[in-house]
Amino acid sequence: MVLGLGIDCGFYYFLYSWATYWAWMHFFIIWWVARDKKSREWLKVFLLTEVVLLIPLGLAFLSNGLGQYVNGLLLFNKQSVWRPDGFNSLCYLTSFLWGADKSGLIYRPQWGGFLNPLSGSFFLFGLVILIKRWKEPVWRWVLLAFPFFLLPGLLSQTFEMYRIVAMIPLVGLTTVLGVRGLWNFFPEKKYWFLMLFLISLSLDTYHLFGVYRRIWAVPGAQWKPFKSLERWRVFEILEGENSVKGPGLIFSDFVVRNFDRTLDLATYSFNCDRNQKLAQTKPQWVAIVFPLHLTAFLSRRFLDGKWYGLSDELPDSFENKCLGIIPYSDKNKAVFDLWRIANRDFREVNRKMLYSENQMTFQEYENDLISIRGDLGNDPFLESCFDQKMLGAFNNNQPQKELFFVQRALKYGYPSVFFKEELYNLQKLKKN
Repeated sequence: MVLGLGIDCGFYYFLYSWATYWAWMHFFIIWWVARDKKSREWLKVFLLTEVVLLIPLGLAFLSNGLGQYVNGLLLFNKQSVWRPDGFNSLCYLTSFLWGADKSGLIYRPQWGGFLNPLSGSFFLFGLVILIKRWKEPVWRWVLLAFPFFLLPGLLSQTFEMYRIVAMIPLVGLTTVLGVRGLWNFFPEKKYWFLMLFLISLSLDTYHLFGVYRRIWAVPGAQWKPFKSLERWRVFEILEGENSVKGPGLIFSDFVVRNFDRTLDLATYSFNCDRNQKLAQTKPQWVAIVFPLHLTAFLSRRFLDGKWYGLSDELPDSFENKCLGIIPYSDKNKAVFDLWRIANRDFREVNRKMLYSENQMTFQEYENDLISIRGDLGNDPFLESCFDQKMLGAFNNNQPQKELFFVQRALKYGYPSVFFKEELYNLQKLKKN
């Protein structure tokens, strides 16, 4: 029963890679029961426990259509929008010794492979020993586990180190086997082994607290999917604004794609737009997070506003952000009501892109944005945000559509340097 609980509970927090571990364990259990007939009684309890635990997961699959994300990542799915250019799934093999694919997420080796050169050498030596001892049942099953546990990575079209996390115990075991094998050759050289251990420990310590720490400690492009310095700065500023003036309206979906929703949670207690308890409270200010290149136009439109650049220390980009805080007044109520509707529309499109039952394509994203065009009310700020979002929907491969929306932005929105530069590049591309 405990074994059944342990194996099946893994599906509730690690579905994709756990499937191969689950399959390998069942092959092993079948083999074990075939050798020991006395084990058949507890096999029934094991299988019954599995069935009971998997019923809720099965019902969720049937009712919610789960599995589209996994299907979208599979190597054989040619319709997927996830695959980065030049990606080769064999990089999962090299990630242990030589280095990981850099198109993947930041949770990966940053200085060589998962193993340092010394422990990697022991791993390879251990693998040789493992292959030599393949006739022994235990080591045969360990060898069989290698291709099984690598499958979630080899069958996917993006790099994510967690997909092969089941390999870590195998790699550790094989490395220890290599150390023991070398020890058998030189049992009297224990001080040499101590020195090798200290060198290996020093290399791993530098990798973790030197190379890896610098990546997390210094703001940069690598923070983008995980640690939003810009949103943290927004929270600090708005928390101060709330403590002095009280709650306000916060619109954070005017940026290109607002997939990071941490700011919504952090500011919920004083955001009149999201917190239902504040529905009857008059906001004291309006905060907007928007593309930095629109700042000059908004600052001339709202002379009493305060403007904060949020992207200092980050790479220069037209997706750099600015925070504007504008005092709430009845004079601008109609404008803020319009912005409130548009912000909710943009937020809903983002929600559908992240959580739709079927994986949303760029074409569907484009269609959803076009469907909310009527809510923009010819406001030049909203038109600019809309057109920049539309440009992001084309994924840089539809120059005719891009040209149309750039020209549209310059006509109905703010003629910022971003749209002028886009127009220049697209016209140059057209001539070539």
